[in-house]
Amino acid sequence: MNELLNQPSAQTERNFIIFWIGQIFSILGSWVVNFTVNWWVVSTFQDATKISIYSALTYLPFVITVPFAGVWVDRWNKKKTILIFDTIIALSTLTYLIAFQANFTQIWFFILIGAINTSCSAFHESAVAAMVPLMVRRENLSRINGLRTFSGSGIRIIGPIITGILLRFMPLEKSLWIDFITYGIAVCALLSMKLPEPPKNQRKSEINSDHPVRAYFTEFKEGFNAIKNTPVVKYLVILTLIANFLHTPYNTLYTFFIQTMHDGTTIDYSYLVMFSQIGILVGSFLMTLKIKWKDFTQLVILGNIGLGFFTIISAITPYRVFWIMYICNAGSGIMLGIILASYYSVLQTNVAPELQGRIYAFDAFLSVSIMPIAMSLSGLMAEAMGVQFLFVICDGISIVFSCLMFPVYLKIKKETNRNLDGLEDKNLHNCISKVQD
Repeated sequence: MNELLNQPSAQTERNFIIFWIGQIFSILGSWVVNFTVNWWVVSTFQDATKISIYSALTYLPFVITVPFAGVWVDRWNKKKTILIFDTIIALSTLTYLIAFQANFTQIWFFILIGAINTSCSAFHESAVAAMVPLMVRRENLSRINGLRTFSGSGIRIIGPIITGILLRFMPLEKSLWIDFITYGIAVCALLSMKLPEPPKNQRKSEINSDHPVRAYFTEFKEGFNAIKNTPVVKYLVILTLIANFLHTPYNTLYTFFIQTMHDGTTIDYSYLVMFSQIGILVGSFLMTLKIKWKDFTQLVILGNIGLGFFTIISAITPYRVFWIMYICNAGSGIMLGIILASYYSVLQTNVAPELQGRIYAFDAFLSVSIMPIAMSLSGLMAEAMGVQFLFVICDGISIVFSCLMFPVYLKIKKETNRNLDGLEDKNLHNCISKVQD
């Protein structure tokens, strides 16, 4: 009976919309802070190797904490988890503000605060992702995932404009105050409702409560097994692992690329990011339409190919011909919007709700585990071969790899369908035998 009451309904979906509106404001505040701090770091150092090492050191804690975050999310109250880590992130913004006002600009300090932020984000993102299948009915998952990306991109379109204006007309530290306003809105939305929790795993009673370490690794292993035993999910995780590695140089050195190769200003960079978010908005909107997408995995593969194509064109764009880069960024954004909504739809429709936190965390861990290495190597390779050539080589390999993986997926899909047909025939035979008996 309790499990039936915990099933997603129209009411829980309405609650999710309110909850997500609060998270949109939280995203806006965090985006302004990250944009401001990253721009300051690039402007201060103007060195690809130092910037890539900074990125790697601030990102590494996310890789370390994300597996623990998934188990935490599945074992503890998700509402409290979101509130706690949202608050810590807001406090870290306060430390940035104090440091800038005191003219304390030691790089080790910014690495430390950035590491705290990424660690908290691991818990926060796992909790938010785990809430979706608990509050949204299965038939609406793709549309809600599209809506999440769509609305998040909408606020990120406003974000670059707001940040660019703030940095142009006021001191850097004052732009950070917006994070406290958006934090307050997100907390009010979170506290205004009761968020559901999944029924406790039936196997929980089998875990010895006197051995919490053993319990942790048991639950973490369940997330690993959920990926390993689901062919389509396992395929997507491998594809994402390679694609993320190859696209990391572009993500890590894009700000440096705009500043050094195109003499870009904060306004130029803001417009480029804005067009990327407009593209994500369009791609996400396409996923919210009442269209029965037949194969989300194929959309992920095609999206990766398109993403690589637009990245290469952007990389070879002539000096300060920003209108071409605007178009490429918009195209890349459309591909990302489709990829993200499709990817999460595959995970949420193939994995049990009580394992969503673990599956999300383990998937994120695998996807980003090699990114600190890729970030560190990005600067060294950029120094050796040039930023533009590095972008072209990496995304060219990504396109070829995605094309080669497509027939592999078709084979997996064919075998999976054959196994399902065999299972249905077996179940039908058993039912007939019982009736005859």
